[in-house]
Amino acid sequence: MEFIVNGIDPTVLEWIRDDKFVCLYGGEDIDWVRKFATTMQHVVQESKINLEMLYVGKSNPKEQRLSHCWQDPMSIWFFWDRLESMWYSKLQHSHTINNDPMMREITTMLTLDGSNDGWAILTKGSGEMVKAHGSKMLEVLAEFNEWKTNVEQQGFVQAIVRALDSYSSPEHCSCLVLPGMTLGKTHELSCTECGRPMELYTLYRCCT
Repeated sequence: MEFIVNGIDPTVLEWIRDDKFVCLYGGEDIDWVRKFATTMQHVVQESKINLEMLYVGKSNPKEQRLSHCWQDPMSIWFFWDRLESMWYSKLQHSHTINNDPMMREITTMLTLDGSNDGWAILTKGSGEMVKAHGSKMLEVLAEFNEWKTNVEQQGFVQAIVRALDSYSSPEHCSCLVLPGMTLGKTHELSCTECGRPMELYTLYRCCT
């Protein structure tokens, strides 16, 4: 995470150096964003841990004052642009999710953001990390009383990992949407509503 946020927000780097838990989250559904932020804050208070939350989604929840969020929209753009650039670079050098752990993490983050659901990533330092789509993460947090005794023995991140395991299912739908990448000849298309050229995206999709 240090490499991703370096040069964007020194505050996040301070959180990491201070050995705090850091939660990045996003989503287009402001209702989910609100529920997730308030539920996580309750869990943090009950667990008595030091956690900072940062919204890095593309909606605009600043007026909600739910957690930290970047005031400059360019910071959010740069955050996702850096991830996409790293993904492209690794792809060009034949890196895959099977032979490069960082490629796997980058792909996971881009896939989470490509869904219509909210999402959250929780980490501490450069080792522990847990990530999930919004509905699963929110449901696990809402049932905190059922697994809170595991926090002291397993640690906060691992306790969430174990709790999420009970929600694992072979059914999933993951989407990775990337702008600008083309694998062959393309044709320019115009919007039927306004006539302006439409933006070109590449969609990777896996639904079972």
